[in-house]
Amino acid sequence: MKKLLACLFLLTSVVGFSEEKISIENIEVRQEKLFIKGEETPITGTLEKKYPSGKIEATLEVVDGKLNGKTYIYYETGIVKKEENYVNSLMEGVVRTYYPSGRLLSQVNFKNDKEEGLMKGYFETGKLEIEIPYENGQVTGIEKKTMKKEKL
Repeated sequence: MKKLLACLFLLTSVVGFSEEKISIENIEVRQEKLFIKGEETPITGTLEKKYPSGKIEATLEVVDGKLNGKTYIYYETGIVKKEENYVNSLMEGVVRTYYPSGRLLSQVNFKNDKEEGLMKGYFETGKLEIEIPYENGQVTGIEKKTMKKEKL
């Protein structure tokens, strides 16, 4: 439910559904699913949010009213800022975030909406900055961090 509400918050302007544009005011959450107000069938399709400039800010795949598939959030430049994968509105698989340059910032695996495995964070140069082990959403070991050398 939290994920669906967070996605509704994310989609604060215009949402694209198939070829038709649907205003966010026309979408509601019922029984943990997304619906167009007044309709009984949950939404299936791609939801799209745009910046005021008209460029795409986010795309979300929805099947039977639940997040299913890839979700992308973009910088206004068009470069991917974050990519996630959902199964029945739960994060599942690798979540990646990117710098505005397009270089990888971090990646962590999710299982049943919880961090699982080693989270890795990177300097914009591509060098590994930090590693944090997770199990079932909890930090389970020692955080390893690389200190950035500064030139004097």
